[in-house]
Amino acid sequence: MVVNVRRGVAAFVVGLGLLWCVGSAQAAPVIELYTMGQGDDLFARFGHTAVCVLEDAQAEDGLCYNYGTANFDNPLVLVWQTLRGEPLFTVSLSGKRRMEGRYIRDDRSVWRQRLPLSDVQATALAVQLATDAHPDNRDFIYHHFRTNCSTRPRDALAKLFGPPFATDDPPQMAPEPLRHYVRQGFSGSLPLLLGSELLLGRVLDRAITRQEAMFLPLELAQAVEERFEVPLQEVYRRHGPPLEAPPTRGPWWILGLGLALAVPWLVMAAVAGPKGRRVAVVGAVVCLMLPTMLLWGLAAVSSEPEIWLNENLLIFLPVDLALLWSKRRREILLGRAAWLGLVGVLAAAGVLVQPLWAPLAVAALLLAPIGVAEFRSQPDAGRAGRE
Repeated sequence: MVVNVRRGVAAFVVGLGLLWCVGSAQAAPVIELYTMGQGDDLFARFGHTAVCVLEDAQAEDGLCYNYGTANFDNPLVLVWQTLRGEPLFTVSLSGKRRMEGRYIRDDRSVWRQRLPLSDVQATALAVQLATDAHPDNRDFIYHHFRTNCSTRPRDALAKLFGPPFATDDPPQMAPEPLRHYVRQGFSGSLPLLLGSELLLGRVLDRAITRQEAMFLPLELAQAVEERFEVPLQEVYRRHGPPLEAPPTRGPWWILGLGLALAVPWLVMAAVAGPKGRRVAVVGAVVCLMLPTMLLWGLAAVSSEPEIWLNENLLIFLPVDLALLWSKRRREILLGRAAWLGLVGVLAAAGVLVQPLWAPLAVAALLLAPIGVAEFRSQPDAGRAGRE
């Protein structure tokens, strides 16, 4: 990401870029695709794409277009806009040398691909980029999977070239669904990985085309390599520790967290007296309600189907709050056990498509202390009645 460019400067630079691209018939521009690897910050977990326009093949500097600039001065506003599907991003401009230096200072790997375009194609693409960056056009609604720093250059290429960029050709399917790529991006950060597993719904588990997978900069770079036979030229390699880890650990971490939360309450419910059992019930219900409130709260305010169309909403239910005071606790527990069993059957049958086994296990583990406490309370109630 880069800092916002002031409107007056942007207008001047874009105008200069237009003259540069179309004003000279003798020297067609040269187009380079830059791909940046993962960074340590949240917004850098999936890499970045930029497209640079050079005056000619001998030019050492040029003008780079970034479709991924936002105002981070108020992150809460940006988060709210993202939940509502309204985050406003900007096409920003920077010099090629300055851009390279920024990502190198951030210790992010950088690759370059010079596209072997004809003069007409290079000029047309340069004009499209300059038009996108014009002050009247540069603001757009950002979406991480559909409209981002990688998909906008992909779509610009799709206007000029055939597969794998053309949208009207028979789609070539990607080998993995979206969730696989999200896990890869977040695998180096446990909080982000756990959050994505819990909060992102079934939209991420459908099959996607290879074109849709190009929301990832490296996927776009690989497609460019195949289409134009231009390998990635390494400009800089990250020196810090790798940010990726095996992307399948998310459910196991969820299960481990569930065990860590449930076992103390389960032990207390099994061995403590009446007061200890009440504490165990309260603790287990609180742990159940934390993901429940988060899931249902986000689903209520978000307009993004990736959030509100979430099968974990079938597992973590607000009705569990009644377990704190209801006199029909046993009936609620039996109903919850039957419901979780039904969700498990639907998941095994393929009706539900999210990876639900870990959240199901966590919900069962957190309901178990309440069930143990209720079972142990019955003999106490019976003895009190006889006395």
